[in-house]
Amino acid sequence: MYELLAEKPLVLSLMIAAVVAVLVTLWLKDGRRLSLAAAVACGLLIPAAWWLADRLVTERERIEEIIDDVAAAIQANDHDAAVRFLASDDLKARAENELSRYRFDTARVNRLRRIDLFDDSFPPEAEVELTVTVEVSERSGPVKNVRVPRKLILRFLKVGKHPGHGGKDWRVSDYAHYPVVGRVDNYSSDFSQP
Repeated sequence: MYELLAEKPLVLSLMIAAVVAVLVTLWLKDGRRLSLAAAVACGLLIPAAWWLADRLVTERERIEEIIDDVAAAIQANDHDAAVRFLASDDLKARAENELSRYRFDTARVNRLRRIDLFDDSFPPEAEVELTVTVEVSERSGPVKNVRVPRKLILRFLKVGKHPGHGGKDWRVSDYAHYPVVGRVDNYSSDFSQP
């Protein structure tokens, strides 16, 4: 039900509209004010459903927010902000090492292919597959202003402290990136733990 309220306000609005249509039909048949009042009350639930959907943040939406924040930090070449959502110091060091070799002009998420939530694990886990495009230059090397599409796979854990998200927030516990198509290249990075 929470997912219906938070992520699918159009479906919920259509369901409410069907109830409103039935109530209006009833009112037209019997002329009772109670049917009309119920139709108006249900009709007012439609904007309320959209308002509520705008206010609720699901686990998937929170993960999408984090991904967008990291992409913006990478584009700004703000390494501290880019590694803020990494779960371990080792992973932060690995990412900072990779990021420090490049200067990014563009970092954009093309498509979130999937977000798999594993709620039955403790702590809760998620795996995200997405494609990104970066316009990048090597800080010391021949590659300059090259647009590169990449496939990323991110593994998340819900840990730590974060106000407004039940006291916990999602952190990237591991990541890997590859070419979108084809085989592993010299720039690929595999998971640190299988």
